[in-house]
Amino acid sequence: MDQQNFQIVNMDIRVIWRIGLSDRDALNSQYQTEDLAGMIRSLARQILVTQFASKQLDELLDEQRATLASELSRQIQQRLTALHTGVELLFTRIEAIHPPAGAANAYHGVQAAQIAANALIAREQGYAEKVSREAQRNALTGLNNAEASAAENLSQARAAAVTFSAERQAWQQAGEAFITERRYHILSQALAHTPLLILDSHLQGSSEPVLDLRQYPALSDSTAPQKASTP
Repeated sequence: MDQQNFQIVNMDIRVIWRIGLSDRDALNSQYQTEDLAGMIRSLARQILVTQFASKQLDELLDEQRATLASELSRQIQQRLTALHTGVELLFTRIEAIHPPAGAANAYHGVQAAQIAANALIAREQGYAEKVSREAQRNALTGLNNAEASAAENLSQARAAAVTFSAERQAWQQAGEAFITERRYHILSQALAHTPLLILDSHLQGSSEPVLDLRQYPALSDSTAPQKASTP
């Protein structure tokens, strides 16, 4: 046989209300009860007892406060409307839920674990976002570099095509003269900064160039002071 036990759970709630805007609501608020605040407090307590009695302890502690507050506000407003009090609830908020003494440590441990888990999730989400942004930036950089390189290669290819077309037309018009001119132009560019020694057997006259390829030993300096010999 299942055994049931009851534990005391305290809850702090804040209820903000006002008198309805119609004349009927104003009259009802004056003649239906003498203490509106006390009646609202009493109704809220009754509904809280009903809610707590139908829930397990862990279910009550784990339930979202916003959802529970919305349900409490709905039920309190229904009771107030049924009693023709002329009261309109504006806001209901659960300030705190105090678990029983025996479950307080476990409840706070669960809350701490949930906070740590949420912090870890937020940190990992931030890291994932950082990695994603970095990957997007690297991909965009690679794409831009590839497009720039392709544009440069295309420009060079077009320039080479224009040069080839112009030289082809010049060759068709000038023939061998263009080939000779191009050869001289290339030679002049290649030899512009190269030292040259030109030997021509057709040179005539008494001042013909002579290359002396003989090698002589290095001469010692006779003016340098001689070291004194040691006896």
